[in-house]
Amino acid sequence: MHATWRRVTATVVAVLALAALVACSSGDGTLARLQSEPVWTLAVPGTTVQDVVTRDGGSSLGQRVVAKAAKTLVPEDGATATDVVAALTASAEDSGWSDPSATDGSVTWTKVVDGVTWSLYVGEQDDGVRLSLDAS
Repeated sequence: MHATWRRVTATVVAVLALAALVACSSGDGTLARLQSEPVWTLAVPGTTVQDVVTRDGGSSLGQRVVAKAAKTLVPEDGATATDVVAALTASAEDSGWSDPSATDGSVTWTKVVDGVTWSLYVGEQDDGVRLSLDAS
């Protein structure tokens, strides 16, 4: 398992520097800025920042901008989906994610950052491992 962990973490490193995003409006009602604080940084095989980050939201004063990320990870040669889930599980627990809820082949955690509740889902799929992160 140690060798598998090294193989998984030695692959492409991606930063899921997703944050509790809050939209702030200026006096004229335009979107002035987004404040962000990292929620999780993780070496994820087969993932880049550009292909996991999407943002949705409004521009009214104080309205939350919901940040979402989703990616299907394909294990590299010699690793299985179960190995990837185990590696992601260990990393999530080390990063302060709590209250895990496990079902058949998947785990969901929560984390509160600046009053925003985040959910992290990791689950086995036919074509690899699904990783998703949502804030509300």
